[in-house]
Amino acid sequence: PGRCTLLDIGTTTTDLIPLTDGVPSPVARTDVGRLSSGELVYHGWRRTPLCALYPEGAAELFATTLDVCLALGLVPEDPADTDTADGQPATRSCALRRLARMRCASLEELTEAEVLDLARILHGRLLSRLKPPEGPVLLSGSGSFLLESACPGAAAGGAWRGPDGRRRKSLRPGAQPRGRGAPLAGAPGV
Repeated sequence: PGRCTLLDIGTTTTDLIPLTDGVPSPVARTDVGRLSSGELVYHGWRRTPLCALYPEGAAELFATTLDVCLALGLVPEDPADTDTADGQPATRSCALRRLARMRCASLEELTEAEVLDLARILHGRLLSRLKPPEGPVLLSGSGSFLLESACPGAAAGGAWRGPDGRRRKSLRPGAQPRGRGAPLAGAPGV
């Protein structure tokens, strides 16, 4: 038997779902309530506008968290992907340009090192908003790679590490509860 938190980070939002003996035990059931309780955080690894993390910068959709991930090499480039803030490719060079715009600058006005410093700051701010409560953590979602560094005791794909750091059981990627109130496969206590 035990308690843990399921952290599921997607492109737009992150869910922090408390589990008791493998059964979801949320404080709230609606998005409004989940936002208020902190069980829903409107920050994800790809689509979050950086002005949400960088209020001292441009209050404009110049760049997103995808650009931070590209600049820091956390995700691979995809030149065919133009679902970005400016419609330009999801490449590191374009991401650096978009990030510079957050400071109302261009790459001619800022050095690459300065833009990467900004990316690291924004990465840190994103991680600080995704921190789970103390205790064991299950990681899930397309952005679980971000949470690996925010939750060093946990592993991606739903693997769980206890307070002693030892790997426990793992939640199969995409596993779903087996009916209302059923425990999640691999959750503590299951």
